[in-house]
Amino acid sequence: MIIKKHLILAALCILIPAHALCWSGKAITGPNNDTITVERDSEQITIRLYGIKTPELSQAYANQTNETIASLVIGRQIAVNEVTIDEHGQPAALVYISGQILNKHLIQEGYALVDTKNCKENFCNTWISIEAFSRLQGRGMWADKD
Repeated sequence: MIIKKHLILAALCILIPAHALCWSGKAITGPNNDTITVERDSEQITIRLYGIKTPELSQAYANQTNETIASLVIGRQIAVNEVTIDEHGQPAALVYISGQILNKHLIQEGYALVDTKNCKENFCNTWISIEAFSRLQGRGMWADKD
């Protein structure tokens, strides 16, 4: 089972930008908006979900977003692809869970926006289209027409 997880992580890292650092760990806390704490080799690392913005805790859908993230990752092994370091010195990463990119999933379900200021990878344009479709479908925070 461990070998299978490492093979999957290796495959994901091949498909990711060359400057990225890939590793796996267990999601132990979070989310706090768009951050998750991951345990890796007995070290706790807080990562920011790259390329997205989630509702602030005082905004509508913040609780639903946090509950969605928690239900998908807490207590589970995840693959982390560090894309960059954010303005707070934290790794900003793509998070893979069960072969799916969590960041993209949150956009699809209407629980996150593309951070157009900081999302600089080629896939960010695709994410913008996914966000527009999510809005048209009335998913998540787009269910409210206001």
